Amino acid sequence: MNHAELSRDLALAIGYYPESVRIDTDKQGKYEPACRVYRISYDMGPYWRWFDYRHPDVAMPLLVWLMREHGCFADGPRFTIESADHPWVISADTPEEAIARAVIAVGGK
Repeated sequence: MNHAELSRDLALAIGYYPESVRIDTDKQGKYEPACRVYRISYDMGPYWRWFDYRHPDVAMPLLVWLMREHGCFADGPRFTIESADHPWVISADTPEEAIARAVIAVGGK
């Protein structure tokens, strides 16, 4: 699973409608695929916004939510998130990836 696909799965897990999430690809192959979500802003109106699980504006609020709502905590030498409420342990190479996979595992929202 590449970064865009994991970002798409995370967006769907936190409540974006399937038609509001897309993966943009570069037909010439110069850039890696990226995920966008459709948002409505009071000052900008509706628009497609970049959405990446690796960005701190996405990952950190989700980590706080996991800790507060699901009793999750980080542990171990790799980036591992465990849950007191759910019978799983998520390990990943980066903290952002572990957070995204943990949110998907609990079903988001």
